[in-house]
Order: sequence, then structure tokens, then C-alpha cells
Amino acid sequence: MSLFYRIAGLTIECEDCLDAESVYQLSFYKVEPVAEPDIRFTFHFGCTGLQAPEGTLLAEVNKRYWYRRSGGGYAFFEQADEISPEILNLMVASAGFRTVEAWFCPPELLHILGPDKRPYHLISEVLKYALLYVEGFIIHASSLAYQNQGVLFSAPSGTGKSTHTTLWKHFMPETVIVNDDMPIVRIMDGVPQLCGAPWSGKSSIHTNVCVPLRAIVFLERGEVCSLIPMDPMEAVWRMYDAVRQPVMPELAEACLGLIGELMKTVPVYLLRCDISKKAVETAMQVIR
Repeated sequence: MSLFYRIAGLTIECEDCLDAESVYQLSFYKVEPVAEPDIRFTFHFGCTGLQAPEGTLLAEVNKRYWYRRSGGGYAFFEQADEISPEILNLMVASAGFRTVEAWFCPPELLHILGPDKRPYHLISEVLKYALLYVEGFIIHASSLAYQNQGVLFSAPSGTGKSTHTTLWKHFMPETVIVNDDMPIVRIMDGVPQLCGAPWSGKSSIHTNVCVPLRAIVFLERGEVCSLIPMDPMEAVWRMYDAVRQPVMPELAEACLGLIGELMKTVPVYLLRCDISKKAVETAMQVIR
């Protein structure tokens, strides 16, 4: 049996084979079956004797070898000699990541003792690429919606993104946390939208909403709260660092172009602040 989910406007078909926690997180995005989903996943478990895909090697990142397939689309396999000389996991995707098939080695080979979350995380990985074909991307940020307006707060880990959005919830109870770690930004019908997604780091705080993206804010710690417009070129490169980057050169180029388009309509600010109500009041200027 297949289950269907709609995330940032994309309908995903997935076999009913995920662990209970993954199914629960995805359940907030569940929809009725459709004949032609945007992305269809097929999973195989307990696989051995996997063969490397045919095509051109693009990159090797953390024991994962990415290929451009000769017939179109992409593939990767994972291999670590310290674990096994054999290929551990394999994924093959069609052009545009419309269909995705994955083969997973036995979990005990990777010393997976609890629930096997590889399929759940693979869905997130595929979305990272599939979204670029429909003017969207995943970004490392904490995000919120206030009065139907979306705001992204991005910064390096440990700076206080989640702390800041929590302050909004405390002082402005009508605030909705869209996603606390990896929200989706997508331009739909010419309007940049901030969308929730079930992958949200350790906090698992997310909401199935899509709201117009009003502003992007980069956070820095400071004793005096201030909000200033950011230089456009600096804003582009900060955004590029925050977006989950593809290893494919053509998709990386598309990502940079999409960020440039986004900067034309969405203002970007630098917020220096402490942990106080004043920090929220200062940040709220981006909406007012």
C-alpha cells in the first residue's frame, strides 16, 4: 500500500514501510491518493550484491558517490571499506527526480539498533534536488508565520535561531513556527512562499502551512538590538551558504540563480540582538 503526502506543493507517493516515528512526522502532510504524484519512491530492504550505477562520477561526499546517469537522471551509492567492501546503499533517480528507487543494505551491517530511518532521510535528500526544478530549496533556518506573513531567521548553529523564534511564541502567542531547522522556500505563481516540512532537526517542530515570505533575517548576537538592511551581494552569499547545496554543478548553478531572483522581491536584514522582548520588537519591523 502507498501513502501520499503533499509538501511545499509537491505530492509524494511512498510505500507504507517507514518506521512509526517517521510516519507520524509525515502524517501532518498526508493527502488522498493521486494518479500522478510529483515524486514516486520505491524502496528495497536487506539488499546485498549491489552494483555501481553506470554514468559519470560527479562527486564523492562522506562515502557517497554521486553519478550522472548516461540515460538521464542521477544516482549514488554508499561504500565504506572499513564496514564492507560491498556497496551499502544505492539510489537511482529519473530526470527531475520524478521517480526514485532505493536499495538498502541490512541495517545490522551499519549497526542500526533502533528504527531504520534511512528511507525517511532519503525523502528529504531527494526533495533538496527535486525542489530546484520547481523554483524551490531547503534552507538551514528557523522560521515562523505571524499574521500570515513568513519570516526566516538564519545563522550558524548555536547562534540562537530557535531561541529567537521561541521568544516570538512567548511574547506573540499567535506566532506559528513553520519549521525550526529546515524550512522550504518556493516561488509559486510568482510569489515566494515559506512552507513547512517534517524534517526539523532534533526539535521536530514544524507546521503544515505555506505563507508568503515577507523577509529573511540573519542573526548575530549583540548587546544592543538593531536591524539593518543587508548589502545585496552579501545577502546572496549568506543565503547560498545557508541553503542545502546540491553536488550537481548544473543544479548548484540553478540554486544560485534562484537565490538571486528571490533577493529581487524579498528584503534581507541583519539582526543583532540579545534574548529579550526588545529583540522581538526589533525584528517585528520586518513585518510592519
